[in-house]
Amino acid sequence: ETESLLHLGNSVEARALVEAGLSERGGFDADLCLVYANTFAASDDISADEMRLAWINRVFLEEGFAPIEKADPSRPLTIDNLAAPTALRADIPDAPKVSVVMPVFNASDTIRVALESLLAQTWPNLEIVVVDDHSTDETSDIVRTLARAHQQILPVRLGRNQGAYAARNEGLRNVSGDMIMTHDSDDWSHPQQIEAQMRSLIAPSRTMGTFSSWSRTTRDL
Repeated sequence: ETESLLHLGNSVEARALVEAGLSERGGFDADLCLVYANTFAASDDISADEMRLAWINRVFLEEGFAPIEKADPSRPLTIDNLAAPTALRADIPDAPKVSVVMPVFNASDTIRVALESLLAQTWPNLEIVVVDDHSTDETSDIVRTLARAHQQILPVRLGRNQGAYAARNEGLRNVSGDMIMTHDSDDWSHPQQIEAQMRSLIAPSRTMGTFSSWSRTTRDL
C-alpha cells in the first residue's frame, strides 16, 4: 500500500501509514524502516538523502553494525556511493579463510561496486574467486585490473557461456578457503557482513551455515 501511495506521489500519506505500522511494532521493524526511507526518495530537498540514510541506518544500528554514509558527500545517494568508515578490520588471529565465489556475465556496470564492497570487508582472511562466464563487454578487463591491485581476487574465465550455476561450480573447483559463500556481481555488501556470519560459525555451537538478509534495490537505493 505504501509503495502504491508513493507511486501516486502521496509521500505524506505513505509516511503516516508506515508510522502507524512502526507504532504497532514497538517503534522498530527492519522492512518498515527501509520503506520509510523510500518515502524521502522523491524529494529534491538537500536533506532528503540524510533522512534516507538515517532510516536505513536504523536497521544496521539496531544490530550493532557500523552505519553507512556517502563515500562522496557531494554525490547523490546511490549503491555505488556507499561507505562505512567506522567498520574496523576484525582482529582474529588465525582467522579461517573465506572463499567468495562470484559468477559474472556482462556486468561492467556493476562488477566494480560488488568487488570493492568485498575488498572492504572487515574479515581479515578472504579470497574472491570471480568466474567470468565468457563476458563480451569490459567485465573481464575490470576484473583483471582489480586483481592486479588486490591479491585476494582470483580471476577465472570460462571458454564459453554456460550460465550462473556452471560458473559457480567452476568457482568451487578453484577455492582454497575453509568456508565458502556466493556473491552476485550486482550486489553491495555491508563491510561487516562476512565477519558477522563467520563469528556465528566459529563460536562454540552446532551451527553448520549462515545466511544474510538482503534487500532488492534500484541503483539509486
